[in-house]
Amino acid sequence: MSVEKNDIELPALIRLIDEPDEKIYRQIRLQILAFGEDALTRLENARENSFDTFAQKRLAEIIRTIQTESLHQDIAQWVLTGAGELFNGALLISRFENPGLDVAGVSRSLARIIQDVWLEMNDQMSLLDKVKVVNHILFDVHRFAATKPGATAPEHYFIQDVLENKRGSSVGLGILYLIVAQSLKLPVFGVDLPFNFVLATLDKAPARNPDAYLNAPVMFYINPVYKGMVFVRREIDRFLKESKIEINPAYYQACNNVTVIQRMVLELRSICEREGQTEKMDGFDDILGLLR
Repeated sequence: MSVEKNDIELPALIRLIDEPDEKIYRQIRLQILAFGEDALTRLENARENSFDTFAQKRLAEIIRTIQTESLHQDIAQWVLTGAGELFNGALLISRFENPGLDVAGVSRSLARIIQDVWLEMNDQMSLLDKVKVVNHILFDVHRFAATKPGATAPEHYFIQDVLENKRGSSVGLGILYLIVAQSLKLPVFGVDLPFNFVLATLDKAPARNPDAYLNAPVMFYINPVYKGMVFVRREIDRFLKESKIEINPAYYQACNNVTVIQRMVLELRSICEREGQTEKMDGFDDILGLLR
């Protein structure tokens, strides 16, 4: 979009935001939407400086529409390009809740944790010993902890909230753990186990996305809810039996980053359904459609 159109046409269209004729307004709205993200700063300034509730409502709706369309495009692109960075996927879902997310601030907080882990590791360590270092830094030094059963809320999933509050669901803590471990080239991936999102360490060379070797042998599992407790396959057998859940190979295997983010979105959607937030449910349904 040219500078001239931004400086002349867009302000003129915004001044018409209170147009009473709905048919004419729909045309104005479409023209503003065509500017995409380039229009956001002017739209937000107009909303902040307006004393007209009607105009504010229209401006807010247009802003949200542009932000949503941009988010959907970025999610589709993330999936299309292989979903190699879980951190980027987690940030995209955070943008649904907080479009103005301070990505740089989140990145700095995460980088400090990764550096703390890196300083305690060396190449002579076994994978198990490296996992113990991750556990020590996350749960002893930085004091991350799981939420109480039944007390899960959206802030226990979004990466920026987990980092700030040091509390998370199994999915929220699991994603944090995965981002830290994969940043340090550890072969740790998510396992889409019902009710309890856990992690698996693979007996293969590290890779960002395990699609190429989903059937690789699992060395051991990690439970992020219990301070990174290490366990073996028979514990999953016992859990499935006690929970009367039919055995599925997927409950034992590493999953890719798209599946991890799907799990996150499904649980967030479930919270919204429980709280009667139908608009957010619809938003998460749209995201799930892009992830499938």
